Amino acid sequence: MKRVSALAMAVALFVAVAPWPAHAQAQAPPPVPVPGKPMMLADAIAYALQNHPSVQAQSQAVAASEARLGQARAPQEVQMTASGSANANTVSSTTGSPTGSDPRIDHSLRLRTTYLLYDGGTLKLAIAQAEQSVTASRFQLDQTRQEIALAVAQAYFATLKARQLVEVRQHSLLRAQQQLALAQASVDAGVAPRADVIKAQAGLAQTQLDMITARSVGERTLATLKGAMGLPVTASLEIVDTQQRPPMDLDRDKAVAEAVANRAEVKKAQADVAAAESALQSAEMKTRVVPTVDARADYVVSPSGLIGWILGVTASIPLGDGGKTQATVAEAKANLAAAKARLEAARLTVSVEAHQAYLALQEAEARHIAASANVAAAQEVLRVSDGRYRAGVGVILEVTDAQVGLLTAELTQVETIYDIQAAIAALRKAAGRPVAGS
Repeated sequence: MKRVSALAMAVALFVAVAPWPAHAQAQAPPPVPVPGKPMMLADAIAYALQNHPSVQAQSQAVAASEARLGQARAPQEVQMTASGSANANTVSSTTGSPTGSDPRIDHSLRLRTTYLLYDGGTLKLAIAQAEQSVTASRFQLDQTRQEIALAVAQAYFATLKARQLVEVRQHSLLRAQQQLALAQASVDAGVAPRADVIKAQAGLAQTQLDMITARSVGERTLATLKGAMGLPVTASLEIVDTQQRPPMDLDRDKAVAEAVANRAEVKKAQADVAAAESALQSAEMKTRVVPTVDARADYVVSPSGLIGWILGVTASIPLGDGGKTQATVAEAKANLAAAKARLEAARLTVSVEAHQAYLALQEAEARHIAASANVAAAQEVLRVSDGRYRAGVGVILEVTDAQVGLLTAELTQVETIYDIQAAIAALRKAAGRPVAGS
């Protein structure tokens, strides 16, 4: 029993000092903004990147790929197994005939260690392929994070836009109420027909209906923002309005160049190509006669007094597999060709996206300039028509048409302000930059 105890202690010591792969300790995630407090866009994106289920799912996919890398690296470490056996028999070990005596019980404990000495580089290529898979999964996580960030930014600006449009309609509602009071006063003074009051009442009713719709749109866009952030739809959320345009130093050519160089989709496709190349090299290596050599050491202890050890080397050489290796090579070549094609497709896709995002920003800016000019013109038209009506030389139709024209211009102006913000965020994402960067 002392020998068995000594063996157990030796095993424990070996396990303690053997160069097993180290595992990085998990780090606590950084703090995130608290829902219910006013959030800037950067705060909303930071919260989404910590809490959105899509980001969490892809993070677990990265963890899974890292675990597979650990599996691929495991064969380069010392492998250990412990086994025991117990036998009871009444057969003579020399004659093979029954002894007629009580059963004899034999039992033993065996500790085996093996270590790979040489395999022609097959394991190294398998590890390289697993490493590229980890890289690809990390770039997939980056892509997911960028997509979530853009979705948050678009919903954020849509919510701000909806909120501002409610304010514009609130001003329009006030003008409609004032117009109704003016029409009623004109009718009472005998300088306007009763139809003017009816016309003003109809305009007020339509404005009130539009206000209800605008508020409903605001609630829906806020719900969309909560979903993009990974917040429960019933959670409270306040966001900070800013109409200040962030600086933008991207022209069309620079945006396209940065997209091809920086986008996670392209980098993931490049990692997929590298993994496919490693897989092809590994498959082609198996077409050559490459031996695999393992070292083996056994230590055997038996309570009956038998103690021994065995040292050995095992070599194996593949001789034939019915064409399986050649088929594996053909598959690897096809996979590599497909990976290269996907890389070119990714480059083309991000180039087009960056180009279109740049054009969308140019269009939004041009629309904003035109909308601002329209607001100024519509204000003047309303001032003139309102003055004519008050002087008794105009009709209410001029005033209501001018009010509708001003409302349309003001709504368009507000829309273009936030369309520019959203277009800048989309262009930054298309170029591979942080969506909420400065």
